Amino acid sequence: MLNYLPNIKFLLLLNLFLWLSSISFAQDFTENILKKIRNHQFTEVDSILELQPKTDLINELDFYNKLISSNGLEKDSLSLRLVQKTYEEPILIAISKLNKGLYRMLHDYHNLDKAFYELFTALDISKDLNNPPLVCEIIKAILLSYYDKSFTTVSHPALKGYLEEYKKYSYDLLEINIQRFLEIHLNLIYPEENNSIIDSNLEELILLSDNFSNSYFKAMSLISLGNYYENNLEDYEKSQTKYKEAFFNLRGYNQGIYAQKRMAAILNEVRTLQKKEEFDNAFKKIKEFQNLSSLYTGKQIAWLKKFEYLYLKESYAYLKIVDSAESLNIKYKKLKNKFNQSTENVHIEEKRIELEVEKKDKEIMNLTTILSIVLPILTIIALIAIALFYYLKKYKSKSKNLETEKSETLEKIEELKNIVVKNHIVLKDKTKVYIADLMYVKSEDHFIKLFLSNGKSHFVRGKISQIAEELPPNFIRSHRSYIINANFIKQINSNHIMLLDKTEIPLSRSHKNNFKDKP
Repeated sequence: MLNYLPNIKFLLLLNLFLWLSSISFAQDFTENILKKIRNHQFTEVDSILELQPKTDLINELDFYNKLISSNGLEKDSLSLRLVQKTYEEPILIAISKLNKGLYRMLHDYHNLDKAFYELFTALDISKDLNNPPLVCEIIKAILLSYYDKSFTTVSHPALKGYLEEYKKYSYDLLEINIQRFLEIHLNLIYPEENNSIIDSNLEELILLSDNFSNSYFKAMSLISLGNYYENNLEDYEKSQTKYKEAFFNLRGYNQGIYAQKRMAAILNEVRTLQKKEEFDNAFKKIKEFQNLSSLYTGKQIAWLKKFEYLYLKESYAYLKIVDSAESLNIKYKKLKNKFNQSTENVHIEEKRIELEVEKKDKEIMNLTTILSIVLPILTIIALIAIALFYYLKKYKSKSKNLETEKSETLEKIEELKNIVVKNHIVLKDKTKVYIADLMYVKSEDHFIKLFLSNGKSHFVRGKISQIAEELPPNFIRSHRSYIINANFIKQINSNHIMLLDKTEIPLSRSHKNNFKDKP
């Protein structure tokens, strides 16, 4: 029997080698495919996947490729099966959760918190695997909702945190350039007071837009430049030129991710034409957008169509075609309500903290399990008990730290819950005023006057700065003496804002930037 031991040892070593080789192959293969998807080499990806046997890993990568290349992915049996599938291998779990998160983000209006739960879990796994391409793809998926929607609903520090993490895992020049572009774009949206920094960021963004070889990211950088020229410098000729360049760079591509940016470039040009009061050209561009958007479906396309209704409404309102403007306003508000932006970022951050609490709970349970095994042994073996005493003390200290971290995390959840907007405020004279009815607030000496949508008003003693702290984020300061409910804004002009009831509110230069992202 002893003669067989060397053979058994050899077989065990061989199996271990084959197992480790399979893990290495899976990771290398995944990184190779993810790099090609990142570069939008969709034809090459499809060819590689066709040549490989249809394993779980290939199916997941195939589905992920479809999600990236088409926002209007059909809910066929394969996609639904992959979204619902569960795995044991960490790399498969991470890709599967990336699939689920992206799928929900692109198709489901009401479950964005679930989408982010999947993406945050995938991010933790991919960081444990130390797989930079997978980490970068997941972070870009998280940033997708931030950059394709409104910056006004996302806190600046939250975005900076994800960008710092992205920078840490950027593994080649293109990834570094993408991260830097997103960082500069954020800096231009939230400009520093130092003008030299803004000028430096603008110069770097121009350089990046010239050097991007990838058409998609080149178009994104051109749209970002157009936005800055339009909203910050009011240079409509330059902004229109950048939007046209962005559209040109995406011509000839049929994938949904490219079509979406083409449509965004068209809508940006429509907004610029409206500001130049070239409404005939604006209508032509909207017709071009309608023809293109009719070819696609999906949540991101619906998001863009919201702006189609908004810009059409504004054009008809300017031309005094009231019936058409009112009809489009109803469509715009109906689609806008589906996205429910005002509480979306609170849910996202809350979901991230819930996941952290869940992880801490598991760690505490694991520590408790270890202690339950160790303690009986301590009562039996005296010598081992001395050594395990320090082991036990160490784990108790760690458990206490975890409990403290959990307590602090739960406090953060409570703080986030307090962010949720109240539906009313109570004035000093005990009058209850409902937020939804409050159009604007005006300061008059040591008193404030609140104007309601039903024509009524309330006059009480107080400071406008005090009541501003009680109002939700959709109440914006337009002047040192005025706060406006953004839901009642009809039109924003250079020196005043017109409300839905045609009331004109002054707009001071110092508060003008508060409305730069408003329609």
